Amino acid sequence: MGLRIERIKIDRDGPLRSDFDLSCRDLNLIYGPNETGKTYLVEALINFLFREKGRHDWDRNRKWDFGGRVVISGLNDDGDRIPFPNEIGEKLEDYWESKRSITPHFSRLVVVRAGETTLNTGEADGVGRDLLKDCLSGEGLLDGIQDKIQLTVQKAVIENRVITGNQTGELRDKAQAETRVRKSKDLLERVEEAYTSGKAFSWREKIEQLRLQFEDFEKAKRYRAGQLQGEIERLREGKQALPSESKLAVL
Repeated sequence: MGLRIERIKIDRDGPLRSDFDLSCRDLNLIYGPNETGKTYLVEALINFLFREKGRHDWDRNRKWDFGGRVVISGLNDDGDRIPFPNEIGEKLEDYWESKRSITPHFSRLVVVRAGETTLNTGEADGVGRDLLKDCLSGEGLLDGIQDKIQLTVQKAVIENRVITGNQTGELRDKAQAETRVRKSKDLLERVEEAYTSGKAFSWREKIEQLRLQFEDFEKAKRYRAGQLQGEIERLREGKQALPSESKLAVL
């Protein structure tokens, strides 16, 4: 299913003297004199649909507060008609990327201002050469990655699996991090050495010996307690075998 604008409803404001409500068909022509709201309609659509507005310089001084909504179909396989703006605050780029797995830049083709279809290298927004390069090749991705790499790192070289270069920026941070790691390893080695030798080791040995002695004492105590319990049982049995006081009186 293709992407389609189903309905445009825009509240009157700015140059738009009355509410605009259009149920779109295959081809729709909106015309009128200058300063009657045609540009306002386009700017409202862009405001409703996109995160990045990309307004031209000559529009930035206009204080427009857009009201209304635009309904789009074709964003999913169920044919749902989704309004913008919506309650969850998602824009067309969000649906385009998450539901259709296509780069969100292509969503700009839904609304194109006059003059934005020319493939000019210096195009600030809309459908320009840079946008098509980002969408249709990997050059834009590589350029974006390279732009995020500091110049110091770009000029660095790898020798024997070691990155070398001017110790500034990220290379300086890397060297400082390696120094901290090395100091941490040295400290850990000293701690381990102290743990296995010296006074601490001697005290641990004594503690272990005392623990073993304590276990032996516990075993001996339980053994002696068992012996005493046996003697008590034998004494009780001997007591029961003795004649009672009444029998002794008869004797």
